[in-house]
Amino acid sequence: PATLAYLSHDSALGKDLFAVLVDVVFETKEVQVFGSCQLAGNEVDAAVKASLNATNRLFELAMRG
Repeated sequence: PATLAYLSHDSALGKDLFAVLVDVVFETKEVQVFGSCQLAGNEVDAAVKASLNATNRLFELAMRG
């Protein structure tokens, strides 16, 4: 299971972005992964894409073993 732990709409280097922390249980371990997405229109889309960015990061690490 994955749970959204933190969502923030920030500005960095002149760009609007969403940053998230997602809590995930993976192989009996609790981990927290970070994701981000630049805002380019719809805030909900950017928040969802930031969450996907975070969970994809976990899968990339899992595939490396």
